[in-house]
Amino acid sequence: MGKIIHRESGTSLLEILIVAGILGTLSTWVVGATQDMSDMTEANALDVQLVRDARKAMARIRGDLGMTGIRIVDGLHYPHLYYNGVPGTARMAGSRQALDASEFISRGHSHVPAPIQGMIAYVDRLGLDRSDPLIQSSLILALPADQDANGRPDHDVLGYSISGAYGEWVGDGIPELDCNGDGVLSQEISDLVHSDLYLGLDGARLEVDEETRIAWSLNDIAWIVEPGLNGRNNLIRRIRDPRVPVGDPNYPFRREVIAEGVDWLDIKYAEDLQYWERQEDFDPADGGLGVVVAANALVVTMWMRGVDSQGRAHHYRAESILRLPFGDARFPEE
Repeated sequence: MGKIIHRESGTSLLEILIVAGILGTLSTWVVGATQDMSDMTEANALDVQLVRDARKAMARIRGDLGMTGIRIVDGLHYPHLYYNGVPGTARMAGSRQALDASEFISRGHSHVPAPIQGMIAYVDRLGLDRSDPLIQSSLILALPADQDANGRPDHDVLGYSISGAYGEWVGDGIPELDCNGDGVLSQEISDLVHSDLYLGLDGARLEVDEETRIAWSLNDIAWIVEPGLNGRNNLIRRIRDPRVPVGDPNYPFRREVIAEGVDWLDIKYAEDLQYWERQEDFDPADGGLGVVVAANALVVTMWMRGVDSQGRAHHYRAESILRLPFGDARFPEE
């Protein structure tokens, strides 16, 4: 009879090492893929946030520019566009920025300009042969008064004839308001007095246009970019209102942070586009405007910037060409 040989089944050390190696490789791949997906998700979320914040901020700027114009209010020329935080500072030689600069400075509109952290990226994108300097823009506007906060400009349409029934008609200097919110504009005391200390009739803070009877506020609306505490620049909308008490921490301005991450706010008078030297600046295929710009317009470009956890910078550009509907067709010469 032959011998019966029994073999015990088991796993050799070599097999264990092979399986361990395969599992280790799979584990490394899974961890890497998970991290890559996490990084991609974070990057996409940051990009979406930049787009959302830029569009929201641009909508606010469009809202203000859509209610203003090239005009003189209280003897001052609006809008006043300036650079590097000091009223009167021009973008380049030949620009018109000196009008009323000393008065705007005395009103406290000078500020520390925010740094443009992505300057190298913007120079690479825009080209090195531009005569356009990369400097922060600031803007001061005059807007129609809205003393009852109903979203409609105040008008002074109730008046009287100074020389008979068919004589010259003039307003009485008091706009018709709706402070009680009943939808009816009037000069009743309930419509002229608002519960908010800073709203309601204040004839000393407005100027009525003789032709349109629109009441223009004498308060300045300023758009500026300031450095934030977290290293990201903030887009600020601030109102200069002398009625704000001196003890207010924002005196003489009431401030509102519109968006974080606005790295560079670039605003040009339409007439200053003559300083753009390259044909690519006008070619829409290269990101240019590709349109003829009306003289009474501002070109607003907002560059957003954010940094993800990997230290990579993300950028987004929003741009609008905004015609100013009220006032003159051209900006005044100095």
